[in-house]
Amino acid sequence: MQGYTQAYMAEKLDLSVRGYSKLELGETKLSVLRLFDIAEILAVSIHELLLPISENRFSDTRVFDRGDQSQINELKELLQKLLDKNAD
Repeated sequence: MQGYTQAYMAEKLDLSVRGYSKLELGETKLSVLRLFDIAEILAVSIHELLLPISENRFSDTRVFDRGDQSQINELKELLQKLLDKNAD
């Protein structure tokens, strides 16, 4: 996506390089909150991470840009509340 190294992504996510590598390889489960963190670092939408799209496909899908940080944070908080509620 952005051409970042595993070392860069690991540092941004507060992980070891091996820990980040395990995420990429699917050896470690990826949490929803971690997914939001990765999207934020890469400056892409969650949709782009989960469903890579070709040109003109889903053209009406809203994509977050860097100016939507507050919306990303609100979604993170909402997801955390849902996860906390389901953990009870």
